[in-house]
Amino acid sequence: MSHLEAATPEASTPGQQSILAAMTIEWMSKREIVGRCGVPDSEWRTAIKTLSERGLVECNFGPKQRKSASNRRYLYRLVE
Repeated sequence: MSHLEAATPEASTPGQQSILAAMTIEWMSKREIVGRCGVPDSEWRTAIKTLSERGLVECNFGPKQRKSASNRRYLYRLVE
């Protein structure tokens, strides 16, 4: 169990790696991130969800807030 706690989560697909490489610790929109990394929309949702679940990326809206917010207002950044 201790080795699992010590393991650092990482990006596991090329799309996830591209997204992480394009991001900073400053809040960015999906449009900005995709413009930098070129990940297609078909990959975006799964990749950003996985990165968020692994604690590598955070969204400016919590899970409950997302239901009432337009996804165009979502901003993302790297977790410090």
